[in-house]
Amino acid sequence: MRLLLIWILLTQLLFSVEKNDFAYGREVRLNDPAGLVRVDLELSLFSHLEQSDFSDITIIDAEGDEMPHNVVVESNQFEDGQEKELLFSSFKQIKQYQSNTLSINYNGEKIALSKLSALSDEDYIVNTASMREGIDTLQFSVEDEEYLTPISVAYSNDMVHWRTLRAPFTLANLKTQGVSIEENELKVHTPFAKYIKIHPKTTLRIYSITAKKVRTKQAPLKRYKISLRREDGAIIFKLPAHVYIDSLEFELPKRDQFYAFNLQERNDENEAWSYAQPREIYRMLSSNIERLSILLYTQATEYKITPQEGSYLPKELTLYARYHDISLYFLAQGVPPYTLVYGSQKVTSKSYDLTKLIANHKDVEVATLAEERTVNLEAKETPKLSRDYSSLFVWLFLIIGVGLLGFMSYKLLSEQKETF
Repeated sequence: MRLLLIWILLTQLLFSVEKNDFAYGREVRLNDPAGLVRVDLELSLFSHLEQSDFSDITIIDAEGDEMPHNVVVESNQFEDGQEKELLFSSFKQIKQYQSNTLSINYNGEKIALSKLSALSDEDYIVNTASMREGIDTLQFSVEDEEYLTPISVAYSNDMVHWRTLRAPFTLANLKTQGVSIEENELKVHTPFAKYIKIHPKTTLRIYSITAKKVRTKQAPLKRYKISLRREDGAIIFKLPAHVYIDSLEFELPKRDQFYAFNLQERNDENEAWSYAQPREIYRMLSSNIERLSILLYTQATEYKITPQEGSYLPKELTLYARYHDISLYFLAQGVPPYTLVYGSQKVTSKSYDLTKLIANHKDVEVATLAEERTVNLEAKETPKLSRDYSSLFVWLFLIIGVGLLGFMSYKLLSEQKETF
């Protein structure tokens, strides 16, 4: 029995190392330890990660259980905008409501009918003055059960001068030979205009028109100063792994000088340098401090800047990287307090797809992190031993356990035979 207890304790110890086999940890501080939580990951943290896919960073609770989490690069664009049902009438109806046969009053404006030769009775006039930022799409609701109608779309600010959109548009709701055709939303992308003219090629009974304008924004970028090393007339620098770099920003001193640089990259010290994208960086400077920003299309481990012929690298050159924020979202559904653990070549945490939950969850608590502390540094210093032999240890303990159980069963049977 004592041998069995020792085996159980050793087995539990072996498997518990899997949860705690991270090099670093930081306590997650929350006001309300429940629901969806966002942790903004600091730049210094990424230098401790051992795996390129963020699989060695996770959240555990007080009992060591891993929480459902998702690492998100805050570079995705998010959208908001305006959606509004618009007032509209056919041009025939507008004329019928007027007492004066020589002019019309519409939307507070008096316009002579003689100037409205571009309009026909079949045209629908849509009042779009409330869409101050323009319109991306028009959505139609139609009374007809089946229809397939080509239409033209034009816009105007005075109902006299119209600009027709060149794109071919069709409204459809048709079932033929088992195929369903449905199209009731048109991507028009018009600038701000007071009126839109809809002209169906065949009779169409429209009972509502909704306009949509989407505003697209991008998450703001952060900036940090890059450490530069000068070597053989060149500048060499490294970018941190796991960080999504958007652009490089150069600060150069005031000189009426044409600077021209080449940018090269490599991913290993033994690898030959190759030209990066963009390859060339150049600018004529004539202000106190000129900031030159270039988009970085590829990301390597190490970069080299060399001057082109006739140029040079000024001593006062300062370089910054602009990068996208990276956050970890997790569901606080365990036993607090929670700990952010990271840095392991051995452990692979399970990431969950929380994209829809993050997009639809308005009340996300933003947590703060305590000071960094080492959790199990030996696991990081000797990762190969843990990684290569842990499965062998598991099988060894299982075999020993089965042997112990067999031995104990044999002893019990022997004792029963001696009794009888």
